[in-house]
Amino acid sequence: MGFIDFLKDEIPNPMPQYMLDLITANWTERTARTILEEALSHYTREMACISNLLLTDLSLDEADHYEDIRYWLDRKNYLSDRYALAESWIEANNFGNASDAISNVIADYMLDDIYIAEHDNFLDYLSFRENIFTQGKNILQLNSADISELQSIADLNKGFASAMAKNILCFGYGICTYTPPVGEGGSGSRIAYPRRNNSSANEVTVIPNPASTFATFHWDIPSLDGNAFLKITDLAGRPLLNQLISQKQGQFIWDTRKIENGVYLYQVIKEGRNIGLGKIIISNSK
Repeated sequence: MGFIDFLKDEIPNPMPQYMLDLITANWTERTARTILEEALSHYTREMACISNLLLTDLSLDEADHYEDIRYWLDRKNYLSDRYALAESWIEANNFGNASDAISNVIADYMLDDIYIAEHDNFLDYLSFRENIFTQGKNILQLNSADISELQSIADLNKGFASAMAKNILCFGYGICTYTPPVGEGGSGSRIAYPRRNNSSANEVTVIPNPASTFATFHWDIPSLDGNAFLKITDLAGRPLLNQLISQKQGQFIWDTRKIENGVYLYQVIKEGRNIGLGKIIISNSK
């Protein structure tokens, strides 16, 4: 009852006992507002799930759907989506739009220190990619100084930018590292991703997709109470991965170098119920 004690003893104008008794008596009562919020939460989760499927299908389609992908990333508007949107502009060598995509995230999402550290790391990654382009090179034409700079971004293990840097280093230069997730001897390369305006929708995303060496799964599951599992199967239903999820927000890096090329399905399962799903394509050069 820490909250009641706070209202009784710690606020500048403590509540009288009769008001505290009213709060306690109605602690678990479902009101019209809570019922409405539950309904809105349900439909928001459904929309987020459908949006993830649309984004996956657009990514796997052979046609050019970059504008559609950017539209859905902007509409979903999680912090991870803002970084994915910026990355899509980086791949198009449009660094002005990439910068604009993340220009206001600190204020929009009221980021604390851990998120600001990731944001700073992404700004370094953006600057690195722009400098490489300005020099007339691509990511497969790096010299030793470039590789060292990219390694410093990867070694920070801070979210999206570190994951992308690790993919480039492993795919292009054979410098492959593995960060163990929770339960395998380390804390992993996890960082939580808030959503603007405190939406309660569940979100599970994977970057990059298609993947060649590593795929990074991000999840934000406000409704999670207890444990869930990230499951990956082939199209025939044969399992490849069953990763425990015990936190509402986090990240897991999947080493795909030994996975056969093809399309795979991923799901987040909680007590037999699917709370997140999508497709990932593996396309490596082995």
